[in-house]
Amino acid sequence: MIVLVISIHKYIDLTMKNINALINILLLTIILFIILLMCSCRSEESIYEGTTPEDRLVVGSNVSNLLLQIAMNDGSKDNIIDGASCISVELPVTVIVNDTQLDLLSIDDFDFVEDIFNQDSEDEDTLEIVYPITIIFSDFTKTVVPNAEDMEMHVSNCGEENEVDLDIECVDIVYPIVISTFNTITTLISSNTIEEDEELYDFISYLDANELASVYFPVSFFLYDGSVVEVTNIEELEIVIETSKDSCDEEDNNDIVEPDCTTCDTNDLIDIWSSCDTWEVDKMYVYGSNIKDNYSDYSFNFLSDGSIVVISDSQTYFGTWESSGVGILMFLEIEIIDLPDFNYMWTVLEITDYKNDYKNKIELLNGLRSLRFKEECKDEEGDDDDHEDDD
Repeated sequence: MIVLVISIHKYIDLTMKNINALINILLLTIILFIILLMCSCRSEESIYEGTTPEDRLVVGSNVSNLLLQIAMNDGSKDNIIDGASCISVELPVTVIVNDTQLDLLSIDDFDFVEDIFNQDSEDEDTLEIVYPITIIFSDFTKTVVPNAEDMEMHVSNCGEENEVDLDIECVDIVYPIVISTFNTITTLISSNTIEEDEELYDFISYLDANELASVYFPVSFFLYDGSVVEVTNIEELEIVIETSKDSCDEEDNNDIVEPDCTTCDTNDLIDIWSSCDTWEVDKMYVYGSNIKDNYSDYSFNFLSDGSIVVISDSQTYFGTWESSGVGILMFLEIEIIDLPDFNYMWTVLEITDYKNDYKNKIELLNGLRSLRFKEECKDEEGDDDDHEDDD
């Protein structure tokens, strides 16, 4: 009997020790869980340490609205097609220009529409869109337009030409940019790499009031004059956009594009030729066919004495140039032995003489042939084709 009592006592003592050990383990587990939870919350908020609410991208703030306006779809790029700055036509699209049918696959093809319009200054230019088409609004939403009557309704909703609109065209973002978000309710954090305007527009549009957004700096902007400016915080970002957004003529007119070289003369050509000894073919169409790639390795040097030296990977060519007239009646005659595609009397449509690091260009036209030279002397920070339209 005594042995039985002693055995029961030892069993109870052992059980109590096990229970105490289990309780200690449970308490330790709870403490570790609380510590981990606190560390997790702290790490999620850590990216915002050292910042004030003014440094963040806040829903409805002036900075977020400015970025939204930059990111809006710019409908003025295809005004030569639809005559409306608040919508754009989704490509490809088929049009009939002065009785000539064209399939427009990219913005580059707008050049050929302009060439047909500029072919004869005395005729009445017409452009007919072949329906149905899809149009894109400023917020990147789309709708199908079945006929000309519906299209006219959408065009009229854009208002008058050159009317003040919300989109900012004088400043462009250099992508990609990275914006991180922290949700104050779910405590979830995410990092978003944004590659284009539409992605930025959608991101800002759907940004929730419960989300804290932080832009990863530095961020760069293309300005209208071709320069690039870098900002390192939200305040600088806001200042750059505010001071640059009205720095250019957005040219939201609905008129058919006309030659821009209204005051050009031979001295302008000499000046721009002499500014660089290396020019390349930036555009070349012959009766609707793009033959630019045929001359991708050709370098042109237009000398002030009227001579031309052309160097390719395998050969050197020699020729002459001569200009005459003034303004919209200015002509450039080119004669290069063994390069017949260039040997015409060209109308000088435009001379772009940038005074900074942006590359100069010369636009020429001869009937259904169009040619554009671009200098290769300046080392741009960004490819101007990404920043500037070809229309």
